[in-house]
Amino acid sequence: MEKYAQPFDITNKMLSCVSSTSEKIGNIDYQNNLKSKPHLRRNNYSA
Repeated sequence: MEKYAQPFDITNKMLSCVSSTSEKIGNIDYQNNLKSKPHLRRNNYSA
């Protein structure tokens, strides 16, 4: 059985781009989630 050879090499720049894209998607998802579930009650606690 032949040894598998990847068709490409994963570079640090590729990992950086994937990480940046994932972070931006997470931020967009978080902001959209906040807009769809507004906080309707006032917090009544003493500071």
